Amino acid sequence: VKLIGPLRIGIPLFNIFLNEADELSRRLGVELSEWSLEFERHPVPESAVALAHSLAGSSATVGYADLSALSRALEHALMHSHAAGRGHAGEPELFNEVADEIRRLKRDLARVTEERDI
Repeated sequence: VKLIGPLRIGIPLFNIFLNEADELSRRLGVELSEWSLEFERHPVPESAVALAHSLAGSSATVGYADLSALSRALEHALMHSHAAGRGHAGEPELFNEVADEIRRLKRDLARVTEERDI
C-alpha cells in the first residue's frame, strides 16, 4: 500500500493511475496546444473534454481529490467553450495553464512517492 498524505492506495492501482494520468495529461496538453493555434476558428476539441473527464475520474478513483477537482473544473470550462462553437480571447492561455498545473500535480505525486520509497 502506498501512503501519500491521507491517501492509501494499493501499489498496483497506484502504478496504473500514474501511467494513465501521465498519458492522459500529455495528450490533453497536446490537444490544447494544437487548438490554441486556431482557437478563434474552431471549438475546443471534444477529445480534450474527454481527456479532462478521464483525468477527473481516475484521480477520484484513487482519492486524489485536488487533481480530480481541477480536472473536473477544466472539463466543465472546456465543455462551455466547446458549446460556444469557437474559442475566445484568454481561453487558450488559461486552459494551457490549467493543463500544466494538472501535469505538475501528477509529477509532484510521483516525486513524493519516490522519495518515500527510498
